[in-house]
Parts: sequence; structure tokens; C-alpha cells
Amino acid sequence: MESTSLRRIQILQQIPRDPGRVSTSEIRNRLEASGEEITVRTLQNDLEILSGMFPIQSELIGRSNHWFWRAEAEMVDLPGMTAQTALAFFMAEQHLSSLLPPDAMMALEHHFNKAKEVLRGRSAEKQSRWIDKVITIPSGIKRYPPEVDSEITDLVYTALMEEKAILIQYWKPDLEEEKEYLVSPVGVIQRDQTVYLVGFIKSYTNHPNIFAMHRIEGVEFVDKPYNCPKEFSLEYFVNQEGGNFQFRLSDKKFTLELLMEYGPSISLEESPLSLDQEIIEYREEEERTHFKMTVEDTMQLRAWLRSYGGQVEVISPSWLRSELG
Repeated sequence: MESTSLRRIQILQQIPRDPGRVSTSEIRNRLEASGEEITVRTLQNDLEILSGMFPIQSELIGRSNHWFWRAEAEMVDLPGMTAQTALAFFMAEQHLSSLLPPDAMMALEHHFNKAKEVLRGRSAEKQSRWIDKVITIPSGIKRYPPEVDSEITDLVYTALMEEKAILIQYWKPDLEEEKEYLVSPVGVIQRDQTVYLVGFIKSYTNHPNIFAMHRIEGVEFVDKPYNCPKEFSLEYFVNQEGGNFQFRLSDKKFTLELLMEYGPSISLEESPLSLDQEIIEYREEEERTHFKMTVEDTMQLRAWLRSYGGQVEVISPSWLRSELG
């Protein structure tokens, strides 16, 4: 009885929410890959029983049934969502709403709704008011993510997960027409509100290309070899080579010393720019703090320093002091 129940829970976990679909044979393959041996007849019987207990249903595509959770189906949590987890989801929704693409937010919508249901349904009156006691405020100017076609996102993520080559139609601002690229996707990067696809377009290079997801106009799976060098690391690419993301102006790190007025200096002291950041001295007569730290040579650093105007003064290096005026 226990093994049957666990097997059926595993079956439910393999079924996607509408519009996703998974065939009976694919469910069986996934179960067997995880060590659960099951016959086709047993699986079909389990699915029929589960469809009478949960909001799942099948659609005949070709000669096989493809299963899915109905779009309006409530979240089924085992174990149930705690108040602490619900609060984390509630805060995440507020924080991510202007960062994640709309289709990514939609994928999490049922988790967010379940969190609100848990918070509102707490028996104690004080606990039920949690939802009115938390708000997240973004730093800087609020911007919304560019629109990305959900079907394109699904195809790209599927190709990435299954390591398959795709043919994409890509629009670049400097070109009048779309251009086709044969891409082997190796990763995705989110920077602020924009998601980028990282992929190799040539078999003879060790350096990938970067495509903004919202500029991909079409995706098609193709029967071509998947090309990704064994030594490739997405993390290394972003941190060491991905200058377009770091806005790195050189590979060097340098020691930065600056004077900052009392107000913003408190924030910098609480949230340092580097792990070796230290306070050299407090200048009480000037109401300024002398900081020293090791930082990377990036455009973001310059933008951050300029944002404080006269509240910050670069002491060294002299070349940066001259550059910022």
C-alpha cells in the first residue's frame, strides 16, 4: 500500500500544468530513470485512478494519451505550505514582479496564490494580517521587463534542458531584417529585467554568443549536432569573459579609497562593496568617513560613485579621481 501511494505521488509530479503535456510512455521513462519499475498496464491504471481524484486529464495526440494538470487546478503541497514559506513566496512575488519576464511570473502564479491563501487563512487574527504588513520597494528607478513570447521561451528552455540545437530568427537594432542563427544553447543569464540566451553558433570557437530573449522572433528544432565545448563554464564566462554583463573596463582590480558623508556612509558600512572593505578613519570635523576596499574596474562602479554627487570624494587612485572630476 505504501509503495503504491509513493508511486502515484511520483506520477503526479511528472505531469505538467496546462498547456504542458506529457505522454504516458514519457511518464514511464521518467519513473524508470528514477528507479521505479512499472508496467504500462499498471501506469495506465494508476493514471485513471488519479484522474478521478485530482484535476488531471488526458488528450489523445496521435496514438497516445498526453496528460496535464488543468490550468485552474490548485497547488497540491506535500507537506503543506507553512506560514513562513508562504510569507517568503509573498515577498518574492513583490520583489520579482518587475524583474522576471511575464511568462516566468505566470509559471509561479499558483505558488503565489497558494501563499496568499495560506496567509489569509491563518486561524489567529494577528497571523492572518501578515499579508498587510509586508511590502517590498525596489532600489533605483522601477523598470518593467521587455515582453517575451511564452512559446519561444518554452522552446528555448526545452532546447537548453535537452541539449538540442535550434534555429532562431533574431532581430538586431542595427539590422533591417531578421537574421537566422543555428544555436547550441548552453545557458541563460538574467541581468536586471532582461533575460539573455547564451549559445554557440559555430563549432570551431570556444566563445559563445549572447542573444536577448525578447529579440528572438522564432525558434525551430533542427536535426543538427549540439555543440558545446566540454570545458565551457557559464559562471566563468560571466565573471571572467562576459564584459557585456559586468561592463568591465579592464581585467584588473584596484584599491579604492574614498571619503563619504555621514548619511550614505552608514549604508556603505552596512552593505560593503567588497569583503576586504575597511574604515580607515572617521573625520568628525568633516562628518565624513574614509573607506578603503578592493574593487573591479567597471562602469557600474563609476555610475554608483557619480550617483552620490558631492557626497563622495575619491582619494585614490588618482586616475579615477581625475576621470570623475
